[in-house]
Amino acid sequence: MRARIPWVGARFARSLGVAIALGLSACSATTDRYAPEPLRDAPDLTYALTLETSPKRLVRIEVGVAGANDGITEFALDEGFGGVTNAGSEFVQPEASDDRGSPLQVERPAPHRFIVRHAPGSHVTLRYTLPETAPKTPFVESGHYRPFLTASLLHLIGDVALVAPRHLDSGTSRVIELTFSGFSNAGWQGATSFRTDLEPTRVRESIGAFRHSVIVAGDVDVDVGTVRGRAVAVAMQRGVFGFASDEFAGRVRRIVELQRAYFEDDDAPYFLVSAIAVGAASENSFSAGGTGLTQSFAAFLPPGAAFRVDTDEAKLIDVLLAHEMAHHWIGGRVAVKAPEAEHFWFSEGFTDFVARRVLADAGLLTRAQSIDELNATLVEYHANPEKNAPASRIADAFWSDPNIGDLPYQRGNLVAIVVDHAIRTRTAGKNSLDDLLRELVRDAKARPLVVDTDDLLLRISAWAGADVAQRVRAMVVGGATVELDPATYAPTLRYVAGDPPQFVDAAGEPSP
Repeated sequence: MRARIPWVGARFARSLGVAIALGLSACSATTDRYAPEPLRDAPDLTYALTLETSPKRLVRIEVGVAGANDGITEFALDEGFGGVTNAGSEFVQPEASDDRGSPLQVERPAPHRFIVRHAPGSHVTLRYTLPETAPKTPFVESGHYRPFLTASLLHLIGDVALVAPRHLDSGTSRVIELTFSGFSNAGWQGATSFRTDLEPTRVRESIGAFRHSVIVAGDVDVDVGTVRGRAVAVAMQRGVFGFASDEFAGRVRRIVELQRAYFEDDDAPYFLVSAIAVGAASENSFSAGGTGLTQSFAAFLPPGAAFRVDTDEAKLIDVLLAHEMAHHWIGGRVAVKAPEAEHFWFSEGFTDFVARRVLADAGLLTRAQSIDELNATLVEYHANPEKNAPASRIADAFWSDPNIGDLPYQRGNLVAIVVDHAIRTRTAGKNSLDDLLRELVRDAKARPLVVDTDDLLLRISAWAGADVAQRVRAMVVGGATVELDPATYAPTLRYVAGDPPQFVDAAGEPSP
């Protein structure tokens, strides 16, 4: 059995063949725009955004829906989404009206909740306003999930910007409409998770999935191309990065191609990546983040970010893109049950594993970088004072304790290595964790799939053995220390015992 270096899958690399050697030029085709197939059905729920620039810059958001039968309709944002607290505190001037235009009283018991009383079953329109806000300066990831409007940019993540009517089930498919006005008059362009411009959109989607989306508009370049015949767009804030939009878009589409090949899934007709500048440029650090959304993800990069060959910035950007793209499948198609943080070992840790494996297979991570990444994970995990925290502790403190917030990434990444090694050992190298993940995706395409730790352990047991599943349970539920088999990458890498253990490149060393 020939071992593979961290995150590398030789069979996958061979399957891409000439495409990798040519820089995936086959996915560089461009198109003018993407819009979903038009729907003629009347919408069940409408969202309308209006940009006003005088006397002050603001965006008005209007939500329309048939009210609750009991005459009390509550609208709400997702308090706690991505660690956001006091969701909705940016919005002012809530007001409501019925289907005749008569004003209705709005109660606001919390910043994220709006309660409207009306005639039973009457159509209700709720309006609220986002005034111009100061751009966020420090890199606090949850801070950038918040809605904000500046002189040249609007950035909204629907979970904390577009209220949901609580009397409607968030998981049921409905016709939902999104419209914009005032943006083109101001010279603003943009894109959403559903199309590559700000034209009216009417889609059939669940409220939860529709709101789990991004809207970006303003001084933005929208680059639209295709990957394997499917539209992939980039909406990038203009003039703030050290690369042009077409350069960034080419990088994005290359990684989309790699991930779709890995998961063997090209079903998504459209995918958007947005990128805006956050924080401040620094010569000594590079902070970037993102969040996976419905057929899209939002990326947050420091001003001046570039694909510099003399620093790790290119690698860090590629890892971010690959991680967030992998969420389309891990945590997206294969969703996790609540409380989600208890399952972040899978949806975040396994995603890290896949991102780095895909990049290494494509040569976007060198052999040395792959080994460094493996050892860095071991160092960070063993240095984490919370490394033995149980899953219940992660669910309670993921967003409030930085050490706990890091743990699922570290633990899950190493658990993925444990499972991958066990599968390869059990099958004499014929299968790996890649095959388990592809099986999950195939099943999720056949029917909606929402998993928890028990579901995942059943899969691990089937592929790697019941003893491995039992070990993994102790690690991800009880907090047992993750121990890697010294033979995990033998003979390619040599295991060096220590605290923490490390792996070194065995190339050129005499055989033991």
